Amino acid sequence: MRAGTQRLRLLAQHPTLVLSSLLLLLLALDMYNVGMIMPHYTYHHYRQEWVRQYSKWDWGWLARERAALPRYQLPTNLTIPVKVLSLARSRERRAHAAAELLAAGVTDFSFVDALDGDAPLPEAEIEAYFKGERLAKYRRRTGNARYKVACDLSHFRLLHALLGGDEPMALVLEDDFTVAASARPLRAALAERLAALPADWDVLRLQLCDATLEGEVGRGARLFSRGFCTLGLVYTRRAALIVLHAARAGNRNIDNLLLDLALVGRLRSYVADPPLVLPLDPGAWPSEIDKGTGPKDPF
Repeated sequence: MRAGTQRLRLLAQHPTLVLSSLLLLLLALDMYNVGMIMPHYTYHHYRQEWVRQYSKWDWGWLARERAALPRYQLPTNLTIPVKVLSLARSRERRAHAAAELLAAGVTDFSFVDALDGDAPLPEAEIEAYFKGERLAKYRRRTGNARYKVACDLSHFRLLHALLGGDEPMALVLEDDFTVAASARPLRAALAERLAALPADWDVLRLQLCDATLEGEVGRGARLFSRGFCTLGLVYTRRAALIVLHAARAGNRNIDNLLLDLALVGRLRSYVADPPLVLPLDPGAWPSEIDKGTGPKDPF
C-alpha cells in the first residue's frame, strides 16, 4: 500500500512525464488500430511486413483523384463471362442461381464446380497456397478450416482460368445471391457501372456485405475500403495476377486477402452502390463454409 502511494506521489511530481507517456501510448494505439492522428500501420501477411494503410484522409483524397480520371471504356461487343461457383451436389442452390440469372436476362452463364470440403482436396494446390498455422489447422480439421481452404482454392482456380482465357475480365458469383430489382437486366446494369469506373480499375464488387462506403468516383460506384464476402465480383486479368501472386503467402482467406490488397493500394477496388446483387437469408440458406463445429478460423 505504501509503495503504491509513493508511486502516485512520484507521478504527481512529474506531470509532464505522465502526459508525454500517455500521448505516446495514444499515438501508438492510433497507428496500430485507428489512423486518425498518425498513419495507420498494420502487419500484412501477404507481404510479411508492417505496411502503412490508407487513412480516412487518404480515402477522401483518393476518391477525389479517381473521380477526375478518365472513365473505363467497355470493349465493343464484349460479353463478360459469368461464372457461378457452386458445389456440384448443391442442386437446389444451382436451380435458384439459374432462375435468378435467367430472370435478370442472363442466359449465357456457366456453373463451375467448387471443391468440396467434405471430399479429398488436391494436395499439390494445398502445399502451394497454405502454410504455417492455417495449414496446421487444415491438417487437424479444426473448425471450418477445411471448408475455407476448399473455398479459397475454388476461387484461385477460377482466377487461373481467367488468365488462361482471352477475355479481359469475368464476373464470379457464389450461388447464394439474388439479383437486385434495380439491376435487371443485369448485363445492362453491369455495363453502366463499369462505364462509371476510372479506367484503371481492378475489381468491382457487386455487393456491399458490411462494406465501408468511401467517396463516390462515378455514378453508382464508390471506393472500396472495407467489407467482406465474395458474393459477386468482377475481376480484371491484372487483378487475377495480383491476387494469385499474393495468395502464395498462404495466410489469408480470399475475403481478407482482397481486403488487405485494397487497404494498401495494390488492388484498385470499387463497390457498386446501390448493389447489383444481394445475399440470401443465411437462415434459409446456411453457409457451406461455416457449418463446422468449434471456433471459426479468423484468416
